[in-house]
Amino acid sequence: MSLVIRVLPSYGESAFLADDAAQPVERLTSGSSHARDVQFFSFEFQRPYFGREGPNFTRLDAQPSAGAQYLVKAELFGQEVVASAKFELVSAGGRAIQLLHMSKSDNSLDHGQYFGFAKVPAGPFRVVVSGKDLDGKPYRRAYAQLFRPMNRPPAPPLVPPQLPKAERTKIAAMLKAFEQQTIANLEKEVSKHGDGVIVMPRVEVSHVTYEPFRSEKDNRLGMRLRYDLRFSVDGDYAHSLQVFPFYKDDNVRGLVNMEVVNEKIEPRPEPPSYATPDIHVDLNTLVRYGSDAWFKAAVVYHFSIELAPNFVGQNANKTKFCVYEDQFKDSVESQRTWEAMKVSSVPIKYMIFINKMDWSGQTKPFYPPKIFYEGFLKEGAEKCKPYKNINF
Repeated sequence: MSLVIRVLPSYGESAFLADDAAQPVERLTSGSSHARDVQFFSFEFQRPYFGREGPNFTRLDAQPSAGAQYLVKAELFGQEVVASAKFELVSAGGRAIQLLHMSKSDNSLDHGQYFGFAKVPAGPFRVVVSGKDLDGKPYRRAYAQLFRPMNRPPAPPLVPPQLPKAERTKIAAMLKAFEQQTIANLEKEVSKHGDGVIVMPRVEVSHVTYEPFRSEKDNRLGMRLRYDLRFSVDGDYAHSLQVFPFYKDDNVRGLVNMEVVNEKIEPRPEPPSYATPDIHVDLNTLVRYGSDAWFKAAVVYHFSIELAPNFVGQNANKTKFCVYEDQFKDSVESQRTWEAMKVSSVPIKYMIFINKMDWSGQTKPFYPPKIFYEGFLKEGAEKCKPYKNINF
């Protein structure tokens, strides 16, 4: 296993700062910043169905029926450069037929899913999206498929065939009502932009720094990540973190990841717009689980996130830790890699992704997993129960 350790960057112990002061994370460019990078990836007419998880929608595999109204779904690639988007139906020759009223599925900067509804025209048509990028440059993309509407009634909802006929009829009626209610809800949402132009919210990510996460006994247990977020408009926003030591060896990278154990947000955001007494969102674990919260425009929110390696577990009361080494016993290779990590003091850079915010960065050489492993053992961490059982 010495081969794995030799391929790691050899910076030496002097790479660590003596006072462990907070350091800025170097931002990495996404590589996509122009209108030419926008791609119209998919467009689907949706059909209600009933599955194990309950009522939902799936792609209509056949051609849509002329004159019928459908829920529709579109997806763009290169979403991070899109400042605005408008969807339309056009004839085979490019003449505008119908403005589509669409809504973005969430406020993510890099997920390009849109939902809306459309009444199918009589003749062949395509779907076009147009708008401007972040630099104000226009783009226009036509989805490749030419739709040819059928002159027959729409296909009924998908219902499990093994059910008795009376029950299938009842569920089919329920699914049609579910479809109509979903479209009604979308009508309320898209009324915010009657001209069909969807203006993307923007999020400013700034002051991203990292430092050791230390215990009261001064043991290094992981990384503390700090950053600020400011939103252009009020709304529900969610994000999560992906942080891991960036080993050059592909077989080593990904074995250890950093996970959120504590988080603090100042000022405190509000529950998401859809929260009710029956739909509760824990505002203390937003980043850990990537949950929505309501953030106000122009307010700077300060995040302080403590991360520990994924070979560590915490009890339900958050008073004790355990070390879970059994997860590395899935194969001889991962076991050997882990054993090599436990004895390597070579500093390593960490990759940091703020998911849904179109932000990624890299640290300077930082403490390797060995330091955190030893820190938790000094804290008295015991061996974890199977599957990181939190009852200890």
